[in-house]
Amino acid sequence: MPRVYKNSSRTPRIELFKAIVSFVKFRISARRKNEAGRVKHALALLEHLNGDYPVRSLMRLKATNFSAVALHEKHSLPTLLSKTKKLKSLPKNSLGRLYYDLNEGKEDYFKTLSSNMPTDKYTDEYALFLRRNLDVHDMVHIVMGFDRDLFSEGNVLVALSCGGSSPYWKWCFIYPGLLTRFFDGVFGGRWKFFVLACKILLRETPSRCASVDNWDLIYWEKLLDKNIEEIRAKLSIPSSVLYKPRYILFSEER
Repeated sequence: MPRVYKNSSRTPRIELFKAIVSFVKFRISARRKNEAGRVKHALALLEHLNGDYPVRSLMRLKATNFSAVALHEKHSLPTLLSKTKKLKSLPKNSLGRLYYDLNEGKEDYFKTLSSNMPTDKYTDEYALFLRRNLDVHDMVHIVMGFDRDLFSEGNVLVALSCGGSSPYWKWCFIYPGLLTRFFDGVFGGRWKFFVLACKILLRETPSRCASVDNWDLIYWEKLLDKNIEEIRAKLSIPSSVLYKPRYILFSEER
């Protein structure tokens, strides 16, 4: 197993108590509309729940024939996605251009995200893998066709779990938070939206990415200039029947 920490040979483990504390702090930050706090505690929550799951994904990535690219600072996904002029020049429906369009105007958010990434304690290789893993999250947004609202983020996390890039036990934290927001809609007399949301989150999203073994093991670096429909066909990801972009009913703006 690859070394993870700079100053220790131990392997990451699940830290449930710390995860609960981070979850509470995340909810408090969200209620106070504290974006920096929300990002910080969300990242901490995921770190405490991951255990050695990312380490095992890293081991599998190192066994691929493109690991020399994916784990090379100069050629890896985080570096390629930082070249905004290049991304903007790509064809309109390419993965890279869609990434640019999705994140245009969100520079402050990404500065907040990068400044709160707990990478200082990790080896360079593992830190790069975690940064790539974060960008894979955005690749899933685009390939699955999910927007940026809270409900869409929940669907991305479900897709990541079903696609082998995130442990299933995270769901016990994902679902309560999402369903709490869904019940806001129920109490507003919107039962049909609540039922539809559950169908999408629990049934449609998992079935759409059933063919994906592990999102981290996709050669994203080579796909940025490819047409999004071509990528979806290659990954056997069908279009959604129920989900609609900007599912505002349960968005964070509500």
